[in-house]
Amino acid sequence: MEKPGKVIILGAGFVGLRIGDILSRKGIHVELIEAAPEAGGMVGTFSKEFDGDTYLFDYGPHLFFRDYKDDYQELVGNELQHVVGAFSMMVNGKQLPYPLRVMNILKNLPLSATFKVATELLYNKLFNKRHQAETIEQWYVSRFGKYLFQTFYAPYIAKNMGLSSSQTSVQWAMERIHVTGNSLQETILKRIKTALFKRNQKENLPSSDMITAFYPKYGAGRIGESMAKRIVQNGGTIHLSKACKNISIQREKVEFVSFGTEGEKTIGDYVISTIPLPSLFQIIRPEVSSELSRAASALKFRHLILMYLIIDKPRVLDRIEVFFPDSSVIFKRIYEPKTLSEEVAPPHRTSLCLEICCNEDEQFTDRELFERAIKNLQDYNIIRREDVLQYFTIRLPFAYPIYHLGFAEQRKLLLDYVQSIKNLFTVGRQGLFQYHAMTNECMAMANTMSETIIQHKINELATN
Repeated sequence: MEKPGKVIILGAGFVGLRIGDILSRKGIHVELIEAAPEAGGMVGTFSKEFDGDTYLFDYGPHLFFRDYKDDYQELVGNELQHVVGAFSMMVNGKQLPYPLRVMNILKNLPLSATFKVATELLYNKLFNKRHQAETIEQWYVSRFGKYLFQTFYAPYIAKNMGLSSSQTSVQWAMERIHVTGNSLQETILKRIKTALFKRNQKENLPSSDMITAFYPKYGAGRIGESMAKRIVQNGGTIHLSKACKNISIQREKVEFVSFGTEGEKTIGDYVISTIPLPSLFQIIRPEVSSELSRAASALKFRHLILMYLIIDKPRVLDRIEVFFPDSSVIFKRIYEPKTLSEEVAPPHRTSLCLEICCNEDEQFTDRELFERAIKNLQDYNIIRREDVLQYFTIRLPFAYPIYHLGFAEQRKLLLDYVQSIKNLFTVGRQGLFQYHAMTNECMAMANTMSETIIQHKINELATN
């Protein structure tokens, strides 16, 4: 068994790699334990050969923002490309800029609906007393009215959560951060105010019509690959295809971590978990209390099916991403990798990625998914069946935490327990059971976690 003197990181996804990269560059030995055969997690890239050409695919779209441009540039150099594009949402057969803007909504509604929306907005502003909301439905309706909510927001939320809006916690809205960097509440309220009360003034808001970001020429996974390479160069260790089996805790401290099929053991000064929070509580030994076990069992994730299509066209979309709230559409959003980099497909062909949310117990064959998806794509005049040369799927568990009513209290119980263990931490989207975590937020979380570890070590040295 090894001597203490390192940091053990459970999971070599984007957050785990970032923490490992920072700590290893500070001279701290890190050991990452990853169940998958490759590092990078959901911010990864893989290749597929078809008809003599190589296609690059990410596990869903990932953009990188200006906040950490220098860090990305240091990792991939000239591969980092500037991306300018737009998002949109298809509502009632019309493509609207996303995040939704009130004026665009009003322009695309029938006159009777426009009057209804304006009346509800005005009433809410003047007379509606906002009580503490428990559900996301209560939160939206008290601010924007029933019509806007039921038409534009409720169907999309249900697709993501697998729950009705009356069963979804208000925390979904509270944590919501747009690519503009503003909170959902701040952004929408500013737009409503501008649309209804300042029509003659120029709107001074971050544009929802154009997104500015960065993306590596050969896929998002290049960031993680470069971090992993640098960790190893700095003396760190990354174990792949070796799941963590158990975490032995004695006297409120992690004693050792066991992993892999052979039950290898390792010791570290600190253990940082990025694995799904409920999964963490399944491997703690001795087993946790029945109360904690019930709380962990109650926290569920939506699974994600990524359907990839190779298309016999040079390009398909003029947007980076298109969202589909309509419940009759099987996918929640689609994106074309070529909108981020021309290098990911040959010049004469392109590809699409469709995101389909499902629960753990829902089973679909690839053929069933394709038949439903191609019908939706044809209905929206995006592509025809004959344009598709090949399709395949990848299924990702633990994609989106489900924010059912009461989840926050259950999550808090688990996080409070982790906090009571002197050298155990949990971080990341899955580790914190946190829905909204874009790449810049993951980078920030990793930075904070790394600073915490470094400060702990400084305090230990001062004490000794």
